[in-house]
Amino acid sequence: MGVPARCRLRIGELVWLRWASVDLDRRAVHIVDFVSTLGYDLVPSSGKSREAVRTIELDDGLVGVLPDRIGQALFGDLRADP
Repeated sequence: MGVPARCRLRIGELVWLRWASVDLDRRAVHIVDFVSTLGYDLVPSSGKSREAVRTIELDDGLVGVLPDRIGQALFGDLRADP
């Protein structure tokens, strides 16, 4: 199962999610920024409801893989080609 489904994220939340909103120590993702589409453009949004700003708990599987993903996002994939 993918990250959006496991975290209950809407696509506009996932697209606008920043690594700074991921708190691995507390095992949580803070959903505070949103985006909507306007034609082919992404525009900042206030979310779909008053409950849009929220904190989502991360499960063991995501806590296990996200540090590697964060490193790849920040520094690129540093592994040598096989």
